[in-house]
Amino acid sequence: MGKNFKKNKYEKMAMPEAQFDFHELGILMNEEIVFETEQFIKNCAENGMKKVLIITGKGLHSENGPVVRPIVMKTLSTLTEVKSVAAAKIDMGGSGALVIDLY
Repeated sequence: MGKNFKKNKYEKMAMPEAQFDFHELGILMNEEIVFETEQFIKNCAENGMKKVLIITGKGLHSENGPVVRPIVMKTLSTLTEVKSVAAAKIDMGGSGALVIDLY
């Protein structure tokens, strides 16, 4: 008989449980970016999620550089639900996305 290989028990933990993509919303005012970020994080935390993904884009098409990402980063730094923030792995959006660990 061959060995039975179990699926990596940590594999699911590494994947975000929810994602939010700012590309789907079109052009937003700064206040709307803050609101959408806060709502997404609070809803995820209330539903017991521990790891989520926010796709901000890289800002390559913005005339004066990135707009969404800096606002999202600043907003995340103020939220008590947020444990840590990191750039996503390449296959999840790389520097155009953020992986957020929640308490």
